[in-house]
Amino acid sequence: MAITLAHSRFSEFNLDPALAEMAEAAPGQQIIEAIVRLEDPDQIPPRFTVVSRFKRICTGRFAAADTWTIRRHPNVVSLKAARPLGIHDEGGNPADLIPAQVTPTSRRSSAPFTGRGCIVAALDFGLDFAHPNFLNPDGTTRLVGFWHQGAPYDPARPNRFGYGRIFSQQEINAALRDSDPYQALGYHPAISDTGGDGSHGTHTMDIAAGNGRAHGAEPGAAPDADLIFVHLSTPRLSAAGDLGDSVRLLEALDAVNSMARGRPWVVNLSVGRTAGSHDGTSLVEQGMHELLRLGLDRAICQSCGNYRTADLAVEGWLRDGEYRDLEWIIDPADTTANEIDAWYSGRDRFVVGIRPPQGSAFTEVKLGEVSDIVHEGALIGRIYHRKDDPKNRDNHIEAFLYPGAPPGIWTVRLSGEYVISGRFHAWIERDMARPGAQSRFDRRITSQSYTLGTIATSPLVITVGAYDANAEGRPLAPFSSCGPTRDERHSKPELLAPGVGEVAARSIPRDAVQQEGLLVARSGTSMASPHVAGAVCAMFEAAGRPVSI
Repeated sequence: MAITLAHSRFSEFNLDPALAEMAEAAPGQQIIEAIVRLEDPDQIPPRFTVVSRFKRICTGRFAAADTWTIRRHPNVVSLKAARPLGIHDEGGNPADLIPAQVTPTSRRSSAPFTGRGCIVAALDFGLDFAHPNFLNPDGTTRLVGFWHQGAPYDPARPNRFGYGRIFSQQEINAALRDSDPYQALGYHPAISDTGGDGSHGTHTMDIAAGNGRAHGAEPGAAPDADLIFVHLSTPRLSAAGDLGDSVRLLEALDAVNSMARGRPWVVNLSVGRTAGSHDGTSLVEQGMHELLRLGLDRAICQSCGNYRTADLAVEGWLRDGEYRDLEWIIDPADTTANEIDAWYSGRDRFVVGIRPPQGSAFTEVKLGEVSDIVHEGALIGRIYHRKDDPKNRDNHIEAFLYPGAPPGIWTVRLSGEYVISGRFHAWIERDMARPGAQSRFDRRITSQSYTLGTIATSPLVITVGAYDANAEGRPLAPFSSCGPTRDERHSKPELLAPGVGEVAARSIPRDAVQQEGLLVARSGTSMASPHVAGAVCAMFEAAGRPVSI
């Protein structure tokens, strides 16, 4: 993209930087998935095809060439690109596998309410639908809905979203009667078993609502609930992989609400990212907010993230005329793209600069401008400095480094040109394309506060952190992210739940065809959130009437 074109369009439309990058790189007819916020919910801009609606928040599709036209529409308040979402999980390893015949330490005591008549849904990666803990005593499935977003679309089995495959309860039961149910259904959870310790979604669903039928297993908090599972995916990947995105997450929530058919439901979300506004104003959070406001007997539980000590967050203050340097470390083994995101008060005016390793000069960008990052004659990134974000009226800095940018210590300089507040926060986006290749801030400047995941700050979503139930005093797990939110709400996370060494169902190994009730221990806030989701489901049953949580 020519910088003059980028500058003129960016200044005129104040476009979301990620969407600007996507639209300019794509061929004109390539379809883009995005989220839009409308002023009038009944006035849809031309050329924007709505997929899911949550009052003023809509997901949809449009051609890349129409991006600027849609953003220009007077009814469009904000237009955001789909952003990747990955699991919140410290993981496990083969040494943590628990043989089915060995009884682990009990996780829960029996309770009078078990979620009967209600639904636990998980939006996650990899469900072993044949695990005994997800079956009724007669061997039939407890699933009332199962959508694999990454499966090839079959026009003979259409769905209103236009992608993926929704398996019916009848199809799942027919597969369960086969000697190889995974081949019969055309779905194997091993597509998400990248570490050899089982799929993430199998484990989290069991913590929330497993019935304990596997020998040695303990029931979840809602063992009699019916189940819905959505295997998240994104056009960035093939059918395999543990990566979803913000657009398809909202569409998954829409699907859960439809599949529930008016019954009480709770969704567990153990996914997230780190870059973003962290104040509840992201469009995906606003979409969740609108969905929860549409009725009673519905709830969303979200893991808070595992970023407390990940060196991905910085916060501070600037005075008028001062500057602050943020050291951004990129490992030589990191060949992926990297991203940094910073926010500050709309009453202030900063100048942002970026300097490469061993460089002597900064590329400076004033408020309302965009600039290429060039190193040794090559375009290696771009930096955007947005004025007056339409969601929260704050100013926003976003820098992208492309694959091939030199490793080492980059310096991001924030300078206070006109300062009234001076408060700023910055986050590095987690690297979900290549685990182990995470860029980070210099530890000497990082904060363990303000480390919540990007979609864990919605006011109506229950945000859950992790504690170690196996240690004396049940301390906060060392990885569990901490608040407050960027807008200084200290209520997040609202709850803590066990999240260290949690034993639950393990999906079948890749080359096996018969599930024998395997278990595995895993750690992470991913394991904490489903404890709360199951408990909320049981509360819906206990209430015996429509309630809000």
